Amino acid sequence: DDLNLPGPTLSVGPSQIGWHIAEGDTADQTAELSISNAGSGQVDWTATSNQPWLLLSAGNGSVTSGGDPAALTLTAKPAGLAAGQTHSAQVTITKAAGGGSPEQVVVIPVSLSIGDVWTVEGASGSTSSLFLPIVRK
Repeated sequence: DDLNLPGPTLSVGPSQIGWHIAEGDTADQTAELSISNAGSGQVDWTATSNQPWLLLSAGNGSVTSGGDPAALTLTAKPAGLAAGQTHSAQVTITKAAGGGSPEQVVVIPVSLSIGDVWTVEGASGSTSSLFLPIVRK
């Protein structure tokens, strides 16, 4: 019984990125995504960000089966963003169809909370604000 790997298969981690910074902090925030090939052959990928405050270290690259994963650095630029809220973005990584594999698209949600932002994540993955009443005697 021979084990046949699937064709080129895009694998990206972690599945989400988030930062929380103090109001007035304008230092760049960085995180790294690991892009690898979980199948055979070679994965040629492209990456885009949908927000101008989130920069990517590369717009494309290649990874081979069994080779080292590619590191994609994300840089959030908080200068000029409003405090007291969470700013959301997405990084989209795409592998074109080819090598016996269909097109693959992986979307990584990215968040940058600035200042006093309190959120609660629900079971569905949705996020909402939490307000607590003030009780006085």
